[in-house]
Amino acid sequence: MTPYPNPHEEYQRAFNRLLTSERVVIEHTFGKLTRRFLILKYGCRVKFTSIPKVIIACAVLHNIAKQLGDADFQEDEDEEEQDLRHIEDENVDAIRAQGQERREELAHFITNNNVGL
Repeated sequence: MTPYPNPHEEYQRAFNRLLTSERVVIEHTFGKLTRRFLILKYGCRVKFTSIPKVIIACAVLHNIAKQLGDADFQEDEDEEEQDLRHIEDENVDAIRAQGQERREELAHFITNNNVGL
């Protein structure tokens, strides 16, 4: 999900603030998981239906390692930049429109329920 490019309404600004702060946490978590479990970085060679189980197992094992005091792998920003992949999809516009609709719904929910404010 992307932030509003030029937020004019308060609910849009509130959504952008919350999205930005939460996105950082999520990106760091994904980075730690992909450094610790290379299957997540280079691709799962399992049945498509088993991929969610692999991801959950990696998250559980990561949390166990964290509780046991195992050191996280150090971040290598250059390597992360090289691993960026571009999504090629003929339905990008349709996906983007759905995402923008969902963003609008979430922004209104955040504002109406004082989430993260």
